[in-house]
Amino acid sequence: MVKKEKLFASQGGNIILAQVENEYGNVMEPYGDDGKSYINWCAQMADSLDIGVPWIMCQQAAPPKPMYHGGTNFGRTSGGPYITTTYDYNEPLDEYGNLNQPKWGHLKQLHDVLHSIEYTLTNGEVKNEKLNNLVMATIYQTKEKSSCFLSNTNTKTDANVNFGGINYFVLAWSISILPDCREEAYNPAKVSAQTSLMVKKLNKAEDEPSSLKWTWRPELIESTSVQGRGDVSVNKIVDQKDMANDASDYLCVDVAKDDPMLNGIVTLRVNDTGHVLHAFFNGEYIGSQWSKYGNNNVTYVFERNIKLSPKKT
Repeated sequence: MVKKEKLFASQGGNIILAQVENEYGNVMEPYGDDGKSYINWCAQMADSLDIGVPWIMCQQAAPPKPMYHGGTNFGRTSGGPYITTTYDYNEPLDEYGNLNQPKWGHLKQLHDVLHSIEYTLTNGEVKNEKLNNLVMATIYQTKEKSSCFLSNTNTKTDANVNFGGINYFVLAWSISILPDCREEAYNPAKVSAQTSLMVKKLNKAEDEPSSLKWTWRPELIESTSVQGRGDVSVNKIVDQKDMANDASDYLCVDVAKDDPMLNGIVTLRVNDTGHVLHAFFNGEYIGSQWSKYGNNNVTYVFERNIKLSPKKT
């Protein structure tokens, strides 16, 4: 269906990856060669669909893993009754959006190097040259420049090799990237990115002074929190998505009759990341704003001067 509707990037659509979700890697080992045969069939089946974008697979050693950012769904109902899906598998961004260093920085360095030689990789002629100690040199060459990869396929032993008249030390089971075929810019086994340690601290709420007192007010839970509609009184500006339970594009705000801002000029300011915003004040349309097409930065700020006065909304 997705291919028929031309939604893949190779067809001009937005989908850049596809995933075979089988998690067979968790159970395939006892099946031996039969297990390997099945997973090869699975890969061939996916490849035969000819969708024009890379395939990824969950819980399988050979294909790339699908996750870059943890998958917790905060404030959602998926995962089952009273269950919040929570996992990040030690990925570059954890489920809270924190950088997982050095993995995040190390991967960023790899992306930066690959982007710097993108033209050579996608337009150059490719040739392989066997060196000693199970090291292979892969050369990408255009008329303008060459970029090289030194791959040590030995899983246990580091290697010293001479390539292009220069000596290189390639760690076991690693690849050295030489953007100019001379100087090593990256090797996954050599980590130079910042290293951070996440420290978890206990909640200090129980240490608050006993003099603090609770206040309460009745709230229509069914209509407000569950159905996403209802009246709520607060003394601050609220987030629309939280307030409307992510179930409505509309939010109506009434100002109390004794608010000191009444009868004065104030600025309505909305910092938005949505496609389009239409603003109404006291039932009258006061303006619209939208993100610019083709601009990677989809944020914008909507501002209008308004006069608050006692009126019926």
